[in-house]
Amino acid sequence: MNSLNKMILGLSALLLVTLTSNAESNPNKSITVKIVGSQVTPYHFRGSLRDLPLARSWVAGDPIKEIPRKNYGATDPQSNDYNMSRDPLADLQKLTPANSTRAFNTPIINIEGQGFTGVNPPDPTGAIGKNYYIQAVNSSSGSVFTVYNKTTGAVEAGPIAMDTIAPSGACTGGSGDPIILYDETVERWFMQEFVSGGANTLCFYISATDDPINGGWNFYQYVGATFPDYPHFGVWPDAYYGTANENPATVYAFDRTNMLAGTTARAAQAIELGELSGYGFQTATPADWDGITAPPLGAPGIIMRHVDEEAHSEFTNNPTTDLLEMWEFVVDFDNVANSSFTQINDITITDFNSYFLNYNVFASVPQPGSSALLDPIREVILNRLQYRNFGTHEVILGVLPTNIDPATTGSSVNAGLRWFELRRTTGVGTPWSLYQEGTYDPGSATENRLVGSVAMDKAGNIALAYTKTDTNAATPLSPSIAYTGRLDGDATDVMTQPETLIKIGSGANGSGRWGDYASMDVDPIDECTFWFTGEYQNGTNWGTSISSFIFEGCDGPSFKLSSSPDAIAVCAADTGVNSVITVEAFNGYTQSVDLTFSAVPSVVTNQLLVGTSVVAPGTSNLTFDVVSGQPTGVYTITVEGNGIEQPPEIGTITKSTDISLLYSAGTTTAPTLTIPVDGATNQPLTTTFSWDADANATSYHLLVADDIAFTNIIIDEVVTTNSYSATALPDATILYWQVATQSSCNGADVDSGIFSFSTTALPGSCA
Repeated sequence: MNSLNKMILGLSALLLVTLTSNAESNPNKSITVKIVGSQVTPYHFRGSLRDLPLARSWVAGDPIKEIPRKNYGATDPQSNDYNMSRDPLADLQKLTPANSTRAFNTPIINIEGQGFTGVNPPDPTGAIGKNYYIQAVNSSSGSVFTVYNKTTGAVEAGPIAMDTIAPSGACTGGSGDPIILYDETVERWFMQEFVSGGANTLCFYISATDDPINGGWNFYQYVGATFPDYPHFGVWPDAYYGTANENPATVYAFDRTNMLAGTTARAAQAIELGELSGYGFQTATPADWDGITAPPLGAPGIIMRHVDEEAHSEFTNNPTTDLLEMWEFVVDFDNVANSSFTQINDITITDFNSYFLNYNVFASVPQPGSSALLDPIREVILNRLQYRNFGTHEVILGVLPTNIDPATTGSSVNAGLRWFELRRTTGVGTPWSLYQEGTYDPGSATENRLVGSVAMDKAGNIALAYTKTDTNAATPLSPSIAYTGRLDGDATDVMTQPETLIKIGSGANGSGRWGDYASMDVDPIDECTFWFTGEYQNGTNWGTSISSFIFEGCDGPSFKLSSSPDAIAVCAADTGVNSVITVEAFNGYTQSVDLTFSAVPSVVTNQLLVGTSVVAPGTSNLTFDVVSGQPTGVYTITVEGNGIEQPPEIGTITKSTDISLLYSAGTTTAPTLTIPVDGATNQPLTTTFSWDADANATSYHLLVADDIAFTNIIIDEVVTTNSYSATALPDATILYWQVATQSSCNGADVDSGIFSFSTTALPGSCA
């Protein structure tokens, strides 16, 4: 037996000993449910979102607002008995080779979400429906949301301040922390934000139809006794369940039935959850139902939180295990005496580590290029806690932060993500148990992964996405967005897919706030496509991203087309250009796939597929010639594949692959530089460089340096237009710039002459 297999078996044995009992004995402890506020009469908005005013965009010079975390102060000192040891699940993940043969690491949609709004943090959340994706973020005027076309990624409506739908009352001044959900069995949208400043209000917007743009909204305004900070929500058949960081932490139930009907909603019901010692910020997380199969009839709502025994003095400080606490919420909106909130069995899990510098500081995760730290939100199970019913079993899937570094002194932080899958096979009233758990930290100790979200598709496959940083000086990574996953049936307790970067960040975030939310959702139409939104660092401010990806074969035996190369630079009159078309099989697909051209651009002639019927897996060779006389630009060849469904072999599966052609009509000449003119002085630090266009250029390479030999480069950019806007140039400096035209017809780039200019001096400059 080789050493790797021995180590894996050893780790597995350790986990088996650790988790021999994964459902702790726990007496059913009940908490009294109370009514909060009174019934709520809705306002019906029946206009079009496109008729509402657009939210004002933040511009440089506008103020930037930092939203502090609501900290009520720790109720008791945390335990001093830390008993830290290295996480064996993290070691197991590091020993698991990634399987790169699965078609999962190419996003389908990968677009910019809403940009910087002048507020830290952005709290990005989103949800996917039949035709649209809705994303919401914080802004200086509360929550702002945008509706996107799910097929193209194009903006269909927004950005719109959520509170513009509210007719009157506290909700006309919304404060943020938006939550977006899609209630898929009734095809409705759920949007929520809170109102701070003493209003203690939750504002709900429930769509009247599946069409969020023109179908109307029902608005409900609930007022509570205290401020409902950092809310989380979940869809359940009998209620919208919510949680908040209050003092104490609170769990709510809202009248889903009447809110969907647009009628008067019965009063909310709530309980006050016992505090965990050592934390001044804490809340539980409600389960959010995904899929067309409902929870079993009468199944109570599920509320969970995690317990790091070393962090809380009331627990036993077991050195090898920690807990997931679970409660069931039964609600009767007509008679609160019939409602109940009962703690059920705890779930014992492998020990995780909430010690990030200490147990109380918020910002603790390092990033390159700055001493400022990021907040992993260690205190909660992160948005969303997903529920899915497979008929044979029910699943709850969640993720929480953990520090891989076991040190309990100093400043060592190596942030990772602990994910878990619970199952129940015997129905309502019987215990949940731990099916699998893992710690995702596949890289070095300089890498960090935080503020993640996880979900499962209808086939049992899992996707996990998150923020990633790397402080290694040789491979620095600013806060970026990445994802991974695993197929149902893969080895348990590990992610088996390679890590894929969605957005590569730049710069550093100096606010100390990060997140506080991210959202992984599953398309309600195919129940296979994952959709994720999260935050990354985009220069001096944050940005957000919206992306989607899928495990091929989620729907059963299938195939995928790909092309290599899939991007080719071509010159007019080129001949014999080729690309290999690969037909990849999934889940045992063995049918032949018929290949055809579904799109051939004007620059292509004599196109040929050598092998038009390919048995999966297999390949076909595409060849073509290039014509002359067409405008320089980007053109696309599309190859389509059609195969019979397997089984029942009564339908057709259609897939396609694109080959992008960067076409140039001829060679280029040296460009003439125009602005800034040679020898210009006192140029602003935000400057637009421009030069004459070349009809044959596919791109231009701009270099700016503070020396004529271009050894100290200030700007190095390749652009497709004959201008570039630069920001934050160094002040009181002589700069040199040059542009080269690029073309696939050139043997090499064609350089311009070199111009110089000087920038203005800022007050106090020593120039």
